[in-house]
Amino acid sequence: GATGTVYEAINDLTGGKMAVKMFHFSSTRDVEQVIKSMTEEIAIHSQLNHPNIVQYLYCEHRSETEMNLFMELCDDSLDGILNRRKRLALNEASDIARQVVAALCY
Repeated sequence: GATGTVYEAINDLTGGKMAVKMFHFSSTRDVEQVIKSMTEEIAIHSQLNHPNIVQYLYCEHRSETEMNLFMELCDDSLDGILNRRKRLALNEASDIARQVVAALCY
């Protein structure tokens, strides 16, 4: 299995903020297949372009057991909103549902 930690970072090329998810694989057993599967998923995901889907920028393999995924840094998340607010007005909940459905339909 892999564990990952997400950090906020600055893109050296653009100076903009981005998120970096650093994966550390607990063992080298089957790690090649896991990295191959993740790389394929990232390649597909990086081609998506929708305002309600996090943009993947690129990934790098740091070692046999480490990989970094660079992606768009989001200002907030649905989880964060719900944890802070606990309850949403009907129009807010409807707007969020519409955005989720639009991303799923894409």
